[in-house]
Amino acid sequence: MLKHKKLVLATLLAIAGGAYFSAYSSLETHFFLSAWVILAFQTVACLYLIYLYWSGRFKGTSRYQKQRQEDEF
Repeated sequence: MLKHKKLVLATLLAIAGGAYFSAYSSLETHFFLSAWVILAFQTVACLYLIYLYWSGRFKGTSRYQKQRQEDEF
């Protein structure tokens, strides 16, 4: 079961994702323009997740555990 803070965060992310999808679904713009905007957001999100992983800040990964062990010494 998720803790209270994680449950609130998951709920807010789900609402934000729904709003994002709804906003881009109802826009009447050129297909390629909206595709480039969505691609830009997805690229930034992927790069941010890669940064979190490589910096050892992503819980549940071996890098996170290794980083914590090094911090203990």
